Amino acid sequence: MRRELVSVTNTTVVNTETICDLMRRIVALQLLGPVTPVLDNARYQRH
Repeated sequence: MRRELVSVTNTTVVNTETICDLMRRIVALQLLGPVTPVLDNARYQRH
């Protein structure tokens, strides 16, 4: 099983677009099997 940390780093605020960027990066990896995103239920993650 391959495990990999995918992250997005910026110097401004985290918002909906930042989360979308993270999801696009995960999809681009074309991983096989389950993917478990760990989120903290912040407002920008609910859009």
